[in-house]
Amino acid sequence: MSDPLSRPAFDTAMARAGIVLTEAEAEGIRAATAHAARFAAAVRVDRPVAHEPATTFAPQEPKR
Repeated sequence: MSDPLSRPAFDTAMARAGIVLTEAEAEGIRAATAHAARFAAAVRVDRPVAHEPATTFAPQEPKR
């Protein structure tokens, strides 16, 4: 399991974003960073281009 962000790294991220939190809010959110990191690692895997969905379409001429 991933570890939560260190307190200095978390405080820096919140300060850069301009987010002011109470001590209880900060600890709760900081604890969740471990789960967020684990989730991000699970969805950021290399996949072949063939696994990507088709995103092309042919727009139709507007009817007048």
